[in-house]
Amino acid sequence: MQSLLAVLLCLTVFCCQAEDANWHLWKNKHGIQLEYKKHDTGIIEVKGTVTVKNTSADDFMSLLSDTARAPQWLENVTNVTLLTRLSSSESIVHTELDSPWPLSDRDIVSYSCYRKINNTQRELVISSRPDALPTQPDLIRINAFHAHWLLTQNAENELHIIHRLYADPATLVPHWLTNKVSLQSAFKTLKAMREQLVKNQFRRSSSTSIVGKCETLHSKHLD
Repeated sequence: MQSLLAVLLCLTVFCCQAEDANWHLWKNKHGIQLEYKKHDTGIIEVKGTVTVKNTSADDFMSLLSDTARAPQWLENVTNVTLLTRLSSSESIVHTELDSPWPLSDRDIVSYSCYRKINNTQRELVISSRPDALPTQPDLIRINAFHAHWLLTQNAENELHIIHRLYADPATLVPHWLTNKVSLQSAFKTLKAMREQLVKNQFRRSSSTSIVGKCETLHSKHLD
């Protein structure tokens, strides 16, 4: 039994080290760390880490639910609209993006669910639902998209945030350009988000998502 446990422990450590080895540091500045790893598509997934003082997970969700303020901290976002509230923890959202020249403007229709992991951790899982809204003639729909926010509250009333994001623009855009924009946008978004939270610059609303079950998430077998 002890030998079996030792083997399992070694395999766990090896898998974790292999996962970490896939990530490459892009920038560590102003208290924000940004890493990336390349997918088989040639497009990178971005992972950002930041800690915000005197902030709670509820504060973060209030900021995220304040759609009118979204363009002030979500880089390249021009408009966010709540389309459907599926449950107290689930929603369908439409996001419009102002892509930098020479790219055409884009939009994303996404499903999100907010759930509890343990007493100190919450997570927000977001995935694309492109068929939930008809396409618009002046916008290119992003079909392959997923994002994840891991929120950890520590004893010092600090919120440790890990954000992961992957988006495929689904057009013949050079990968080097897509990847560059993704990294720059993620860094600016995390920096602006921290400022909004520190200065308490958001509207608290009764429509803010609360932790619950991700019934739709499970039924669709999404990550």
